[in-house]
Amino acid sequence: MSYADLPCSPDDSKRVLASSPIATTEACSCGVVHLHMGAISLRFTESSLHMLQRVITDACCELLVAGEASGEALSLRRGVPGVARGMA
Repeated sequence: MSYADLPCSPDDSKRVLASSPIATTEACSCGVVHLHMGAISLRFTESSLHMLQRVITDACCELLVAGEASGEALSLRRGVPGVARGMA
């Protein structure tokens, strides 16, 4: 199934799964999970959202390991290289 084939209409009901200052996720009654970050909205199947979660978790772990190896205390909340200001 391509992402263009993910069924979703404005009439579908949505439920907020999680929210933070930079992102919100919603479960749609059609089975799609929406990830909203500012002006960007992405649609995922449940399985693809889990795959993205694993990739992000792996990246966070790598940042922590790199920080420990270099003696720097990298914070996942602020000061992480590559994170736009105001996004952490």
